[in-house]
Amino acid sequence: MLRAADLQLDAGGDAAALPARPGVLEFNGRTIDDAIAVVATGDLRAAHERRITPAAGRPDLREVVESVRAWVCGSLVEAEMLWLEIARERTPRTYAQALDRWRGWFIALDPESELPVWSRIDLQEQSEARVSTPTILGPMATKDAAKRYGRALDEVFELCREPELLAKRPNATACIYKEMGQCPAPCDGSEPMEAYRDRARAAVTLAREGPAPERARIEREIGAAAAETDFERAAALKPKLEQIGSFGKPAWRRVTTLDRFAVVLVQPSGRKGWARVLLHARGNTGWFADVRADAGDPGVFAALIDGIEDHARPSHGSFDLTPERAERIGLACHHLFHPGRGSGSVLDASVRDGVGLDEREFWRAARRAAKIEQDEADLAAGEAESGGG
Repeated sequence: MLRAADLQLDAGGDAAALPARPGVLEFNGRTIDDAIAVVATGDLRAAHERRITPAAGRPDLREVVESVRAWVCGSLVEAEMLWLEIARERTPRTYAQALDRWRGWFIALDPESELPVWSRIDLQEQSEARVSTPTILGPMATKDAAKRYGRALDEVFELCREPELLAKRPNATACIYKEMGQCPAPCDGSEPMEAYRDRARAAVTLAREGPAPERARIEREIGAAAAETDFERAAALKPKLEQIGSFGKPAWRRVTTLDRFAVVLVQPSGRKGWARVLLHARGNTGWFADVRADAGDPGVFAALIDGIEDHARPSHGSFDLTPERAERIGLACHHLFHPGRGSGSVLDASVRDGVGLDEREFWRAARRAAKIEQDEADLAAGEAESGGG
């Protein structure tokens, strides 16, 4: 990825020495160990001027800043990736605040655990423990969307809504959901625990592969029940079929298992006529390819899409969720759910219901990103500055 050798200015240095390009600024005090602020921005020159030039309601940094370091990147996304590395060490408080903003919401559901019920989780906290990433479901844009998704799984797959009772199996007194016919009650021994785990496994499969296979299964059950004139059973299954349709709603359409979560960030490259393709998969984000964006036929991207999907496809069932990977997942989610107004695009590359990246959408994203070199003013206006100190 484009990252020029760092530039250095003193506090009163001429901002014109900085390019009007994306990058990271580090404002330091009397010593290099005294970091006052680290900033990721779409325009290094403008960001320097805003912070060094006095303005109403803003402290005059000239009184405390002795030197400024700058790194040039190809896009704001790359700048934010670099910002994470620098701010983690230099300005940990601002870094922690950014992690809280740059995130997606997930739930965990492990069918093989002692208590197979879903719970809403924080990836950064989970990164401190050993977790099975194929049992982490998401991402979703909000905490409420994650909660509603878990409840929808409960309804469709008749999972336990009262975990404290399930923990007492098989000696618990079943809750009202058994009386309502919405839970086979493994808690009181009415259902074998393995049958309950099978339903939890089916819930994870829906998240991983999309709702189409489960929808087809329920439709087959309805057809079989009708063929046997068991119309009561067929009628009982129809509400579940309607509930399955809700998993395609916008708030949940990007959900998969964490080992399969993949995002393609099509960004400016720093070269006129070229776009940079960054791939986030399995907790890592990195350069994948620089592509000529002036192709007249979107079909030229077919081979590239095949390579992306092959690279993103999990070769193993899990991966270690380190704090660094959790932060990269959070940044990918941030751009997925909050796309900027600039020339860069973020495409969901997770394969669900057998559908992955669209050639035409990819082609349009590459052409849009390549135009950034033709109008640098648009870059400054379109990409919001982030990570401010």
